[in-house]
Amino acid sequence: MPDDLTSVATELHWLTIAEAARLIEKRHLSPVELTDALLARIEVLDPQINAFILPTPERAREQARTAEREIPIRRPGGSAACNSAAATAWRSSALR
Repeated sequence: MPDDLTSVATELHWLTIAEAARLIEKRHLSPVELTDALLARIEVLDPQINAFILPTPERAREQARTAEREIPIRRPGGSAACNSAAATAWRSSALR
């Protein structure tokens, strides 16, 4: 997956978790953008596959906004551990 997502903005659902985390960490993708793309995909496909009993898109968006605020800006020479932990926490809560 290229670092520049402008050409593939509608295909974010193909990202692996590792790719999404890397792009979020580098601030090339926000948790909100990813959540909105995945929610759009759910909206299109769920009527056919009925994978969700009770979709909660507003909750997912709020969790994405929270994650976006909690992912610290990586400073030169700083640790990426906080970034990775925040991205992991966001992914696990957004996929519930």
